[in-house]
Amino acid sequence: MDGVTGGVGQFAAASGARGHSHIRRESERPVVEAWSSGGVIVGETLEAARPSGPFDLILDSVGGSALSAALTMLRRNGASVNLGGTEGAMVSFDNAAFFRASGTSLLSLILSDEIAATEPRTAWRYSFAFSKPVVEADRRHRSALD
Repeated sequence: MDGVTGGVGQFAAASGARGHSHIRRESERPVVEAWSSGGVIVGETLEAARPSGPFDLILDSVGGSALSAALTMLRRNGASVNLGGTEGAMVSFDNAAFFRASGTSLLSLILSDEIAATEPRTAWRYSFAFSKPVVEADRRHRSALD
């Protein structure tokens, strides 16, 4: 998960997303370790996570160069879910690397739309609003491959 110290990233981590969290500053490690279920990778860019890959799923709320890197760090049939674009709107990536992984997907998720689409009768529904679309998108993606 990239962008984990921002609001959307914190929400994703608190919602039970498991795996590595990428942060840019060592000073953020104690906070992220407290609510992250996986390892913490520190580096200026998402490229710091490459040695730990390839990955089945990458949640990115940064966009820009982070999304570009994410698309080349997926394993076969992996998916990158973009949750935002704080770094910038434009993305360029190595299409050959993305293509060679075979079966990879790029999905987008606007968290506020997902929350608005649910009936927030209880607080737990807010966390479910995040995890349900990601799980359902992954299910659709995998069933399309069968």
